[in-house]
Amino acid sequence: MKYSIVVPVHNAEPYLRQCVESVLSQDVNDLELVLVDDGSEDLSGEICDEYAIKDRRVAVIHQNCQGVSVARNKGIEIASGEYIVFLDADDYWISDNVLSCIDIDGGNADIVKFNYAFVYDYSMKNSYLHFQSTDKMKKQYSSGELFLKDALTDDPEYPWYSVIYAYRRSLWNWPEVLRFPQDVRYHEDVDVVYRVILRAQKVIVLSACLYAYRKWYGAVSRENSLELLKDRITVNKRQIEYIENNSDLHDPLKTLLCNNMATAYYTVLINVDALERNDQKEIKEYLRQEAPFFCRYPATVKQKAVNFMLRFCGLSATCRLLHIRRKIKNAKGSLPK
Repeated sequence: MKYSIVVPVHNAEPYLRQCVESVLSQDVNDLELVLVDDGSEDLSGEICDEYAIKDRRVAVIHQNCQGVSVARNKGIEIASGEYIVFLDADDYWISDNVLSCIDIDGGNADIVKFNYAFVYDYSMKNSYLHFQSTDKMKKQYSSGELFLKDALTDDPEYPWYSVIYAYRRSLWNWPEVLRFPQDVRYHEDVDVVYRVILRAQKVIVLSACLYAYRKWYGAVSRENSLELLKDRITVNKRQIEYIENNSDLHDPLKTLLCNNMATAYYTVLINVDALERNDQKEIKEYLRQEAPFFCRYPATVKQKAVNFMLRFCGLSATCRLLHIRRKIKNAKGSLPK
């Protein structure tokens, strides 16, 4: 088996068929699709079973609602493919030659990186907005470390989405087991993706945009939840501490990674004023306590400016100004950060 596609599924009934069909319609047949139904309360579980009956390439796991990390980890455990690719149940692959594109190196790469686009479901029409470009990067790297150095130099706010890579399955199990963290519900990718990449001896970078990342009303409102914002801070702080104490990492890469992880703090500042008043009070106190830790690593000129605002305007005023700026940008059609 060449490819194992792992899809955590939770209440994804409106989108699940498009997701599954985008995999089963691939022009490469050497695949298995692992659907992990995470305690869905809609018809998602039945849809998963329906596909398993119709197509022998589909395997289904049903579990109580334990979260996306547990679902992905179970998928990794039963995957038999040489490569693992993750796909979220409300997203889909843009074309039927995704696996052909990934296979361009004939299976010699440890990781294949590809591009993605946001799809906005809540507009009057399905609109694609290309978000990330790899045009400035090399097409091939002899190590994950070299890839990360270029990626983080090109984009200090580089996102750690687990769904935009094909991983050689052995990377998740050697030299020790790596899995998604189960103590957070959100931003679990940050905890593990870069560490898997660091294990790679060959990384291929594709310019093709293969992944459709769906933005819908429920997902957008969830981005402004207290739990999500606190998880973002928790995960990224943990990674900065891990990176700072990791003697195997070279100092230039340490700085790049810490700068990147610290961007979480600035992102949370932007979202504070979208919370309910009581939640705002709680997160602001949390952010005041964490400011000295995160503000040591401003990755961009904008973040240095925010540090200045925090010192001279205070946290509440800074959050309000950043939130207003974001609303103005969104009104003009810019990509939400």
